[in-house]
Amino acid sequence: MFDLNEDTLLWRHRFPATVVSSGSLLVTVAVDIRGSLCDDAFAYIADVTEPGLVVVDAKHNKSWRVVSNYMYPYPLHGTFNLNGVSFDLMDGILGLALGPTAAGDRKLFFHSLASVRESWVRCSLLRNESNFVDGINEVPRQFRVSSAERTSQSAAEDMDEHGIMIFGLLHENALACWDSRRQYSPENMHIVSRSERALQFPSGIKISHDR
Repeated sequence: MFDLNEDTLLWRHRFPATVVSSGSLLVTVAVDIRGSLCDDAFAYIADVTEPGLVVVDAKHNKSWRVVSNYMYPYPLHGTFNLNGVSFDLMDGILGLALGPTAAGDRKLFFHSLASVRESWVRCSLLRNESNFVDGINEVPRQFRVSSAERTSQSAAEDMDEHGIMIFGLLHENALACWDSRRQYSPENMHIVSRSERALQFPSGIKISHDR
């Protein structure tokens, strides 16, 4: 954690070997802060090569690893075709998006790069370390996956305070949107921008609240 006004390091967490291995590649961070202070701050971090989610509890300076079957690459979706260039990439969980707070909880949406489905889980489950001791997921049925599929693999995604998700469609050189109050299906997804030059493989998305 950094104070950008004073350009100073406030806090640092070092991952134990039980959480991050030499084969890990941490690529995406979703920060979950409740209230106006940082005393209730969690980070959810995608490990794309050793598929899993790293959860960091800043208040208690602890971290643990979460694994779900939905975080692995889907074998049938490991081939990519971008503007006529074809390649194989069997990457696991990469896209993360935090939903709005409702009834004191929120959802973390996620997907593997090599996939065309979206998954989600309640953050209250991720925040409870006892659910994931010794690499065992005690609540596997609480992780959900969409029955419908996107038209393409996707990398980055983000969600605004109204539950509207913005995400990339890699094969279409496009950004699309989806209202999370509706079923996750192609008919509820809409293209918001398309460019063969500017939107090749959008690997990072942030929704700004500054108009």
